Amino acid sequence: MKFDRLSQEVWERKYKWKDERTLDDNIKRVARESAKVEETEEKQREWEEKFYELMKDAKFLPGGRILAGIGTSMYQTLFNCFTLPVIEDSIEGIFESVKLNAIIHSLGGGTGANFSTIRPEGAEVKTKGGTASGPVSFMTVFDAETKTITTGNARKGANMGILNVDHPDIEKFITAKHTPGVLTQFNISVGITDEFISAVINDRDWELKFGGKVYKVVKARDLWNLIVKSAYDYAEPGVINLSTINRLNNLYYIENIQATNPCVTGDTLVSTDRGLITIEELASIRKGLVSLVVDPRVTVSNELEGTYNISLTSHVYPMARAFRTGRKEVIRITTEAGFEIKVTPDHKILTDRGWVEAGRLVLNKDRVIIQSVRGIFPKNGKLPYDFSSLDKNLPDEWSYQLGFVLGYLTGNGSLRDGDKNCTIKFTFKENNYGILEYIKSILDRWNGRPVEPIKRRGNLYELSYRRRSIVKLFSVLGIKQVKAEEKEVPLSIFTGTEEAVLGFLRGLFSSNGYIESGRHESSII
Repeated sequence: MKFDRLSQEVWERKYKWKDERTLDDNIKRVARESAKVEETEEKQREWEEKFYELMKDAKFLPGGRILAGIGTSMYQTLFNCFTLPVIEDSIEGIFESVKLNAIIHSLGGGTGANFSTIRPEGAEVKTKGGTASGPVSFMTVFDAETKTITTGNARKGANMGILNVDHPDIEKFITAKHTPGVLTQFNISVGITDEFISAVINDRDWELKFGGKVYKVVKARDLWNLIVKSAYDYAEPGVINLSTINRLNNLYYIENIQATNPCVTGDTLVSTDRGLITIEELASIRKGLVSLVVDPRVTVSNELEGTYNISLTSHVYPMARAFRTGRKEVIRITTEAGFEIKVTPDHKILTDRGWVEAGRLVLNKDRVIIQSVRGIFPKNGKLPYDFSSLDKNLPDEWSYQLGFVLGYLTGNGSLRDGDKNCTIKFTFKENNYGILEYIKSILDRWNGRPVEPIKRRGNLYELSYRRRSIVKLFSVLGIKQVKAEEKEVPLSIFTGTEEAVLGFLRGLFSSNGYIESGRHESSII
């Protein structure tokens, strides 16, 4: 590989190490050091030669930080580019990101960040009694840090700054670099989406919003024209289509760009267009086959002193991927109302003071915000198994009646399976005879013939069905052969239709309860 004079100067200034005289010396260093991960000397020699042969003819060249840093005594990164984590909307969070930015630059890396999580200029800062200066103002702090830090081999730091096209400060962001000397260490880009492009094409209005509050409504085309004119006149900003990036991302199976979170346990229920599904099951579903229901929630200051409104708008997005990350320490968060979730300590939870890492929640002080609006139920009512092919009398779709029977069976019934005496059994108090007749009318139809209840001691009635296909129906739907204290709500109902869920809840709350008063004694209530 031959250099012209300019290339030679750049190599000598940026990549040469000590007594290296040519690029060939540089390539030999990279090949030798890269091959050292192999376990045997024979393998190391083999891969050193392979690496060298690829690089000497420029069939393959690693990134600049690798060329400059590997095999040297310099303490610097071997990666060129980094993306900062989501910037927390607080003084502490913003300057934690500034610190991280400085460390990366000092090690030779460049950075990119999306500043859309920072509240807009003029927004109230309740805890400080003032107003926010906005993301563009804080970008100047990152800009000053970058000017100050000189990185390895005299490489200057560099930033990519992004602001989403629906942020209230987007117009100020687009024109920020019209003023000479402003954000000189940044390339800036507007984060656009397919939704925005559609609004431009169809000349629709476009909401500029933050935390569920709409600050301004503009014409999408006017905003687009401002971007284009600014790019033509000042060469800034660029655009970055976040929809396209996620759609074409080679690492789609382990990340969703700009929409990542720390971890939850596999049994965590996630709201989807199919109902509530455990994240463990989501991890086995291919990209695009299920959509997630997302609630972009934040606390919005009210005009009344000391109060908050919670703005909550549900959106449905195709799932990029759910994936397993391994075994990690988790903590359990339980509210006074009994809601609980298990998460890693760094998982952020929405509270009345904003997003807070789970490990930093304050007991008896922080109030956790939970979903407070109507969820989404699946439109397809098909059952997880084609029971009608097994027995023509059985249902093949969710219904209110099936939900009711499942709910009552969960609360006041039992199932026996696995032998010739397979049975489902319901128990009723005498004053619940109307419920008995309702359930009997449904089960008799599925059974193909009527079954008579049996009266037991204590004014109790039992209704039993021994048809194997009926037992299989409820076994597949999640009714387990367990003791009363081990019963759980079957997961199947979480993906049932709205009518089935209503029926299940009514059936469950119509069932009786027991008080265990001795080894072989119980009292029904």
